[in-house]
Amino acid sequence: MVTQFCDNSYDNLGAANSFIWYGPSWAQAATAPSRMNKGYITQGGIRCPAIVRYPSVFQGGQISDEFTTVMDIYPTILALAGVSVCSGMFQGRKVVPIRGQSWVEHFSAKRPHVYDETSFNGWELFGQCAVRRGRWKALMIPEPLGTGKWELFDLEKDPGEIYNLADQEKGKLEEMIGLWEQYENEAGVLLSPDIPRFN
Repeated sequence: MVTQFCDNSYDNLGAANSFIWYGPSWAQAATAPSRMNKGYITQGGIRCPAIVRYPSVFQGGQISDEFTTVMDIYPTILALAGVSVCSGMFQGRKVVPIRGQSWVEHFSAKRPHVYDETSFNGWELFGQCAVRRGRWKALMIPEPLGTGKWELFDLEKDPGEIYNLADQEKGKLEEMIGLWEQYENEAGVLLSPDIPRFN
């Protein structure tokens, strides 16, 4: 169908009437050494670079490998604008609490981390579940794309999510799944009832 309406010849690549994609194998290669690619909750699917420029606050030329999320952008902008976070009620509606953290104190060298060791982040995508606290990340990808069981990774030692520690660190896995369930309840996540609660 694509070839019927598009000219994908080598000389026409990138033109308005071409439709070029590189497919899942090259997508995986592009995220190496991280596992999988976009559409997954693995590091290959969610990890990406960000470039931040705000000279009056952020020191130029720095590189940080600090964990942050897109949810942090809103509280960062509020902090830079000097606007306090709204809570309680606004125009007769309950304000949903902000889940992210401001980057301002971290990038202005007033705080070593954006998230401390007690903070955690959860997320879900296409029935996949993940939660991260510090160096630990637990995730569950339903079959047939994943194992259908909770997996556990130490991202400090294993950023490529190669070594599943679920069997060796059962207590840590149970703790992480508990954090996932807390996130699930707080965020109002609705998942299929066959999502495993513990392996």
